[in-house]
This record gives sequence, C-alpha cells and structure tokens, in this order.
Amino acid sequence: MQANILKLLRDPDNGCPLSYQTAPNGAEFLCEPKSGRIYPIKNGIPNFLHQRPVSGLNLKYQKQYDLLSPFYNFVTKTAIFLMGAKEADVRRQYLCELEIEPGMKVLEVSVGTGSNICLLPPYAQYFGLDISWGQLKQCQKNLKKLGLSAQLFLCDAEHLPFSDNQFDVVFHMGGINFFSDPALALQEMVRVAKPGSKIVVVDETDKFTKKLAKIPIVKEFFKHPNAMAAPELHLPDNVEEVQQKELFDGRLWYLGFRKPHINKLSKVTSLLQWRHKTESRQKSPL
Repeated sequence: MQANILKLLRDPDNGCPLSYQTAPNGAEFLCEPKSGRIYPIKNGIPNFLHQRPVSGLNLKYQKQYDLLSPFYNFVTKTAIFLMGAKEADVRRQYLCELEIEPGMKVLEVSVGTGSNICLLPPYAQYFGLDISWGQLKQCQKNLKKLGLSAQLFLCDAEHLPFSDNQFDVVFHMGGINFFSDPALALQEMVRVAKPGSKIVVVDETDKFTKKLAKIPIVKEFFKHPNAMAAPELHLPDNVEEVQQKELFDGRLWYLGFRKPHINKLSKVTSLLQWRHKTESRQKSPL
C-alpha cells in the first residue's frame, strides 16, 4: 500500500493509526497495534468489515447489492431509460456540483460500480467505499477497462476508516435512505472532509422510487422503512451554505453543504470524539 494512502487511514473504532504488514504467505493486511485488530487486504481493497460485521438495513442491502452486482449497471441504465433519459445525462446533473480541481482527493461514499467516477475529470485522486464486495469488484473491472483508477475500501458509511480533515470533496449518490444510521453517516462525511470543502448528497425522491418499485428486478430495493426525503434534519449543526433542490424533473433530491473553515471548527468538539462518546453512553448500563 502506498505510504500517502496509509497516512489517510485510521482505525474506525478508536481513531488510532494503522500499519501495513505482510504475512509469511504474502497476504497483506492493516493492523492497529494497540488493540491488535487486523484488517485484511484483498485485491488491493482493505476490508474494514472484517472486525465489524454489518447489521440492520446495512446487512439487508449489502446482500441485495452483492446479488445484483454483476447486472447492476445494466439494471440502472434500463431503469433510467424507461424514465426517458440517458444515465450519463442524469449523473452529470449532480456531478457538475462537485468542486473538483487538479490534485484534489475526492471521496465517494457508496461508490457502487464506479459509474460516477467514470464521468469525473481524470486529474484528481479518487477514493471509493462500499459495503458490498460484489459492487467493489465490478468497480475495479469497470475502472480498469477505461484506464482509470481509484483506491477502494470495504466498509460502512457510519464508521469511515479515515483521519479528520482529509478530503477536498466528499459525495454520495443513491442509498443514504437505505443506511442503518443516515445521521451518523452524514456526520462522518463532514468529519473526514477538509475545512471549507463541499459535501454533496443525492438520492431518489419518493415519486421516483414508486415508479422504480414497479420494475421487478429492482423493486426489492425500495421496500424499506425510511422516507425518501433529503435528510437535512440529520445534518450537523455547524455546516454552512446548505442548499436543497430537485433534479431530473423531480426524480432526484440534491443536498449540498459546506464544512466550516478551520476558525469555526475550533469552537466545536471533533465529530469523531463526539461519536465515540455517544456510542460509549449508549453502551453504558447506567
């Protein structure tokens, strides 16, 4: 693993630095020395779910995405085509909102098969994560065919394995309403973004999902308890320049906001520290 990528990483449970190691049989893995936790690396993809099996809605949709991954791109294109549009045109409606400049580090939460990265400028450094191993394998294949690259990670959005303030752009498209804890996922996106950077979240509207639910091969995805609405109520209090709008003739909602600059961040507790304190209180028998 490249040293510049290793410097970005932290243990998702305690925030401690990780070391890169190899076993006598050549197997690669990341290790957190204090706890002894091991995160194996397979095909260049670190597995942060090895120590944290998913549950709840995350587990439900992990299984569904793994099952559908070989056909995911075809299903997506077909569904959008049936709505009278081209997939690339739809994606560009929100990708144009990203403020990507040469040399930036860009993180996509729930990267899927890499369809968004394939449409982004090649002069940035891309990182993608997903809870589905099947989706990540397809992403590797798709990027390789196009001569593109991205560092991928198997992990959930609620526990990102990155240090604070690392990415110039953070974005997520399609799925936050499927997460077990959308609020925690948004807080994590803010935590790992650099001060002043823009964060973009996009998902299908309720109107659109009702139409998609009529398509047999994808209807199971839309049987979930969360409303398909922009989760502005879950945003951390200190974010700035919050913007909401609808895209694709009301089929998608868009939520964009900015992490405060460093002088304002100094007045608030680290989101990572807040998360650990909150989880500790929830686990306490008192």
